[in-house]
Amino acid sequence: MVVSFALLGMMLAGLAAFQRACGKANRLHLLKQQCILAAEAQLESIAVTGRAIDDKDLARCWPGVDVRIEKAPGAGQWAGLSRLTVTARAAAESRNVEVRLCRYLPPAEVP
Repeated sequence: MVVSFALLGMMLAGLAAFQRACGKANRLHLLKQQCILAAEAQLESIAVTGRAIDDKDLARCWPGVDVRIEKAPGAGQWAGLSRLTVTARAAAESRNVEVRLCRYLPPAEVP
C-alpha cells in the first residue's frame, strides 16, 4: 500500500511539473504572438495611413508590449526606398520576447 501511494505521489508530482512547464511555454508563445501582431499593425498603419499608431492605442490593444520604430534609407537593390524596422518587446517570468519586422516603402509614405 505504501509503495502504491509513493508511486501515485511521484506521478502526480511529475504531472504538476509538466503542467507548470506547459503553462510557461504557453505564456511565452502568447507574448510572441502579441509582439508579432503589434509590429505588423504598426507597419500596416504606416503603409496605409502614412502615420504610426498612437502609443495610447498600442498600450490599450497590446498591454505590456513596447514598440519602437527605426527608419533608414534602403541600400543596394532597395536604394531609393526607406526601410522601416519595427521592434516589439515584452517580458514575462524573467524571459524577454523580441520580434523585429522590416518593410521597404517609398520615401513619400514614410512619416
